[in-house]
Amino acid sequence: MYALTSFSNYYKFIAKLYAIPSMDNIMGIDLYPRYFVKPQKLIEVLEFSTKTQSVDDGFVKDKESGLYLKNHSKLADETITEEDVLVQFADLSMNPPYWYSNAPTYLEWLQINMDAERSDQLQAMFNLHVPIKVNADVDPLVPVEHVYVEFEDWTTREYSRTDLVKWPKRGTGTVSKI
Repeated sequence: MYALTSFSNYYKFIAKLYAIPSMDNIMGIDLYPRYFVKPQKLIEVLEFSTKTQSVDDGFVKDKESGLYLKNHSKLADETITEEDVLVQFADLSMNPPYWYSNAPTYLEWLQINMDAERSDQLQAMFNLHVPIKVNADVDPLVPVEHVYVEFEDWTTREYSRTDLVKWPKRGTGTVSKI
């Protein structure tokens, strides 16, 4: 028998917000968007909910995200492991809007990050920090001259997996019609 195990995860992480001044956010011409975020290091993973009733289950409203958060009960009871969480974080780090892993996700990544509204939001965030300049030959992920800032960011993802569940043992009792 199989059971579906779902995870509603809130990830808080250190990220780099890149700015590439030579890019104009023109699809088909620019290889990179002018601004984009790349997760670097996971800080914490928590369970999240969007429902106000969640406070009855031990969730606390987070002022920054507006979500209801609590320590991950599935980590505590080992339904998921730290390794599972790191695999999930690597997956979200390598997929849009943060990065890409193949040609279709590259196009999606460009479209998301070249969107005028998102680009304006990232530029406003970028302007709140002091940037670090990087020459074109230093960072293999971004082989053009760029600047970046480090900051804390968060996102949510829902994951699920199918687990094999043992059938209950047969009892010695008899079943009769009543």
